Amino acid sequence: MMYRIMVVDDESHVTEWISHLLDDAYSSELDLYRFNDATQALRQLLTGIYDIAVLDISMPEVTGIDILDALESQKIETQVIFLTAYSEFEYAKRAISPQVVTYILKGEPDSVMVEAVGQAIRRIQEKVENDNLVKIAKSRIRASSTNIRREYVVHLLQGAIGSEPTGTAVSLLISPEKPILLLQCALNISGDQSSSPELLLEIGSHIEDYLSRFFVFEGAMLQNNSFVWLLQPQNGDYQTAYSELLAVIENAEMLFNRHTGHDLLFVYSSHPAAFDDIGRTYRQMLPLYRYGYNKGHIVLTDEDLPDVLAEEATSESEYRQLGRDIQILQNLIENGERAESMALLDMLLESFDRRPVSSDPLILEAFCQLSGMVLAILNKTGLYQAASNERSLVWLGNPYSFATWDEAATAFRQMTDYMLNKNARKRDSRSQTCIDKAKDYIIQNLDQDLSLLMLAEKVFLNPSYLSILFKKKVGCNVSDYIKAERLKKAKQLLSETKLKINEIARQVGYPNATYFGKFIKLETGLTPLEYRDRHTQREISL
Repeated sequence: MMYRIMVVDDESHVTEWISHLLDDAYSSELDLYRFNDATQALRQLLTGIYDIAVLDISMPEVTGIDILDALESQKIETQVIFLTAYSEFEYAKRAISPQVVTYILKGEPDSVMVEAVGQAIRRIQEKVENDNLVKIAKSRIRASSTNIRREYVVHLLQGAIGSEPTGTAVSLLISPEKPILLLQCALNISGDQSSSPELLLEIGSHIEDYLSRFFVFEGAMLQNNSFVWLLQPQNGDYQTAYSELLAVIENAEMLFNRHTGHDLLFVYSSHPAAFDDIGRTYRQMLPLYRYGYNKGHIVLTDEDLPDVLAEEATSESEYRQLGRDIQILQNLIENGERAESMALLDMLLESFDRRPVSSDPLILEAFCQLSGMVLAILNKTGLYQAASNERSLVWLGNPYSFATWDEAATAFRQMTDYMLNKNARKRDSRSQTCIDKAKDYIIQNLDQDLSLLMLAEKVFLNPSYLSILFKKKVGCNVSDYIKAERLKKAKQLLSETKLKINEIARQVGYPNATYFGKFIKLETGLTPLEYRDRHTQREISL
C-alpha cells in the first residue's frame, strides 16, 4: 500500500532533506510531494488526498497551525507531523489535536523523522480497520433515511418527469430549476466481491464524503451494482464544477485502488443537463458501462462514445433489440472487455435454436449483422489483412455455408476470440509506448524535480493509472525508477568525468551536495569522492 505524504516548509533545503530521507527509508510505500509555498500546499490538502503532512509550524502568511485548523474545519483527517525550532517548541505543543502525530525539533537525528512517519502510517492502518465498520453502518443508516429520495432519483433516471412514485412526497436537496451534472460509478472488478453489499456501501459512503465538499446532490445505488449522483455545485459555478468533480473522482479512485487493488469506473456528463432531460442524458451514458475502460482510462464522459446511440425507439421489437445489442457488442470488443464481450455474444447466439441458418429471416438478419460487425471491427482496427492471411473470411458473406446455427455460432465465437486477442496486444503496445515516453522523460530530465503528477501530464494519463501501469510494466514504482536512474547517472559522472561534486549533484536532481553525498553513501557505502577515486583507479589499472 502506498501513502501520500506532503512536506511543507518555506526553506527549500529542509523539504529537500526530508524528501530524500523519506524516499530512502520508505521508497516503495510513499508518494512524496514537497511545497515551499504554504498557501499552495493548503489548497492541495483541501482538494486532494494526503495521508500525512509534515508541516513547519511557523511559516510566513500561513503557519502549520493554520493548516491544521483548516484540515480540522473541513474534517480532513490527514496525519500531521510538526517541525519546529527549539524556541517554538512550547508554542507548538499548544496545537493539541488527535491528528498531530508528534513534534520534531529541527536538528534532531534523521531517525526521529523516519520513526515519526512510521508511527503515522501505523495510525492510518489502525484507523482504516476501525473505520470500515463505522462507514458501513453510516451508509446503511443513510440508505434507510433517504430511501424515498433515492427511489425518486431512480424515477427521474427512468424518464418520469413531473410525477412522483405513488404515495410519496419528495423534498429534494437539489433544485429542479437548476441544471444537473450526472455522475455514475461502477466497480471494475469481477467475482463475488463485486456484489458485496458491504463493499458497495463503503464505496458509496466515501464518494459522497468527497462530493459533499463541493456539491449538493441526490444519489442512488442501482440494481446493476452501480451508483448515480445528480449534482449541483454549492457555489453555483458550473465552469469550475468540472475541475472539482475530477478532483473528487481522482481522490476516490486512488483511495479505492490503494485499499483494494482494484479500480472504479466513472462516467460523467460533459455538459449540465436540464432537470427534465435527466432521463435522456442517463440513457445516452448507460452503454459506457458495458465496456468499461476506454483505451486504458478510468474516467469516461459521454463524449467518449464514438457513435452515441440514437434515442431509444418506441418499439421494443426483437429486431430492434438485436441491432442495439450488436452495437453494444461491437463497443465491448473494440474496448477489449473479454468477459463482457463473450457473455453478450453467448446471450445473442443462444437466443436462437438449432435450426438451419436460412430457416428464419431473423436468424439471417442476426448472421448478417454479426458478420457486418466483425468486418467493421477488422477494418476499423486495421486487422483485416492479417486476419484474411491467417484464416478464410469467405464465410462472413455466406450464411448458407453453415448447416446449423450452432456451426455459425462456433465460427463467431472463434472470430471474436481472435479479435480480442489481437486488440489486447495493440492496447498493450499503446500502454508500453506511454511507459517508454515516461521513462525517456525521466532519463532526459534527471536534473528536474520529477514527480508522478508531472509525468502523468507528459504522457496524458491519470496519475493513479500511470502509477499502476508503470509498476506493472517496469516492475517497480515511479520513485524507485527515478532513484535508480539518478544513481546510474551519478556513478557514470563520478567515474568518467572530472566534474565537481556539486555539479554532478545538480545534474542528477540534488541541488544540495550534502544530500547527494548521503544518497551516494547510502547506495554504495562510499562517499562521492571515495567512489570516484576507487573507480578511477580501477579504470587506470585496466
